[in-house]
Amino acid sequence: MQGIYQHLAVRRLPLPPFNEQRRIVAKVEELFSELDTGEESLRRVRRLLGVYRQSLLKQAFEGKLTAPWRKQNPHLLESPDQFLARIQTARQNHYEKQIKAWKAEMLSWESGGTTGTRPSKPRLPEEPDPPSTEHNRRIWSIPSTWTWIQLGTAAFVTKLAGFEYTKHVRYDDEGDLKVIKAENAGPDGFRHTSISRIKSETIACLTRSVLHGGELLVVFVGAGTGNVAVIPTNEAFFLGPNIAMARPYSDLTDTRFIELFLRSPMGFDLLMAASKAVAQPSLSMGTIRQVPVAFPTLPEQQEIVRLLDQQFTAIEQNEREIDAALKRSAALRQSILKKAFTGQLIPQDPTDEPASVLLGRIRAAGDKPNVSKRSKARSHKDPSA
Repeated sequence: MQGIYQHLAVRRLPLPPFNEQRRIVAKVEELFSELDTGEESLRRVRRLLGVYRQSLLKQAFEGKLTAPWRKQNPHLLESPDQFLARIQTARQNHYEKQIKAWKAEMLSWESGGTTGTRPSKPRLPEEPDPPSTEHNRRIWSIPSTWTWIQLGTAAFVTKLAGFEYTKHVRYDDEGDLKVIKAENAGPDGFRHTSISRIKSETIACLTRSVLHGGELLVVFVGAGTGNVAVIPTNEAFFLGPNIAMARPYSDLTDTRFIELFLRSPMGFDLLMAASKAVAQPSLSMGTIRQVPVAFPTLPEQQEIVRLLDQQFTAIEQNEREIDAALKRSAALRQSILKKAFTGQLIPQDPTDEPASVLLGRIRAAGDKPNVSKRSKARSHKDPSA
């Protein structure tokens, strides 16, 4: 008790009468209990918003979200075979366009005396391996106007090779290109971080790793494996390590649609179906190309993106409001405690014993001799010992 008295004396803490202390504690517990109930309700609603978001994604990629749209727009639909044929034609046309550009570069290189680096001939688009047993086990029923198309059929998938990174990549604060890394693809899409830079002339030979905006990022190794994000448009970037890029061969597929598909629980499950089963999962370019994606025609893809973005905006607004309410609740707790210890929380009762009397008892208790346990033990010790 002597220690308590000394502590009170040093800190000069306000000491209300004992009965008032009990009333303050009861009031604080009552108010905190009400805040606990309110905060738990807010957290429950926030969890439900997360469940609702996942439910929307599920409905979207089962074709249920746009079922009314399909009835209203039959003229914008086509058969799966027609759509797949157009995707394959666009893929071939993309390759032929690359060959034409390469031939023009070769003529220029030869007419210039073959000085400088010889232009590299574009490689044929890589055919993805057929979907695995694990992929086929995970796919689900889709509308008759949709079709399963592997990502590598619809988009060019690549990464920055390790030897390319060590040979050419030199970060430079004065660089004109921002370097995209795995950290830029979060679980909820693209994340702006402190981005490294590189000078474009130092990586001129790595043209496939220069990003023009709108490409899909896929983290293929590390803690965020499977995260996807669409790169902001109207700005050039450079593809850094540990992250892959998927660039659609044509405008028949919406990159944002693919991103949302792979962020859905079902799509993510498909993406990770062929990941290596190790402590830290990883994906290869082959397994990324292999993943099946359920595609409707472009107008329906865009309608799905529009509906989801509309709903997600409303969900995010609600989440922000809940977070703000939780912060206000935390601040209110501090306000309650401040009022409690400044005598403003409850009215005082003039019949209470004065605090001076309580303080006197505390002092009296502190003035009593302190008999230690060791002293008591000596007094009971056997004299003959």
